[in-house]
Amino acid sequence: MVNSQLWASEPSRDLLGVKYRWPDAKFTWYYSASNEPEWLSQESGLNLFKNAATAWAACGVEISYQGVRTNIVKPKDQINSLGWTSLAKSVRGITLRQYNKNTAFIKEADIVINVDNLDIQNNPSLLQKVITHEFGHALGLVHSEGCNDVMSSAAECGWRIANPPPTIPTSNDIAQCKARYHSHP
Repeated sequence: MVNSQLWASEPSRDLLGVKYRWPDAKFTWYYSASNEPEWLSQESGLNLFKNAATAWAACGVEISYQGVRTNIVKPKDQINSLGWTSLAKSVRGITLRQYNKNTAFIKEADIVINVDNLDIQNNPSLLQKVITHEFGHALGLVHSEGCNDVMSSAAECGWRIANPPPTIPTSNDIAQCKARYHSHP
C-alpha cells in the first residue's frame, strides 16, 4: 500500500496562469504491475492505460510507453509510473506531479487507481474514464467545468456527470491540452 501522505493534493498554481507541461511535449511512462487488483488481469489493466495514452495523442504530446515494472508506484523516484494501490474507498484515482523548480515544467507524474473503489470495480466505463482523466492530469491538465468532459470532476459535477461517463477526451479536453502544448505540433 502506498503511503497516503505521499498522495496528498498538490497546490494548483494553474489558477494563477501557470500552465504545467512536459518539456519538449514528451511524456514517457511505465506500467506498474504491483498491487494490481484481483478483479482485473495484468493485460486488461495495462490496456486501460494504453487506451488512455492513445486517447490523449490528439493533443500533440508524444506519449511513449516504456514497459512493465514490478515495483510499486513511488512518488519522487524520477520514474513516471502508472498503476494501482489501496486508498480511501471514496477515492477513485490520484495523480501526483513533481515540477522542475521555478519553471512550468513537469519532471515526474505518477498515477494510482484505487483497487478498493467499488464504483470503478463495477463499471468498466467509469474505470476507463478515471484512468483517462488521471492521464490528463499527468499531462498537466486541470479539471474541466464541462460535466461531459473526461476532465470533469465527480466532486464538482456530482449527478450531472455524463452517463455513461466519457472514456475519451472531448474537444474541450483536447483544447485544454493543446493550450499547454501550443508551441509543439
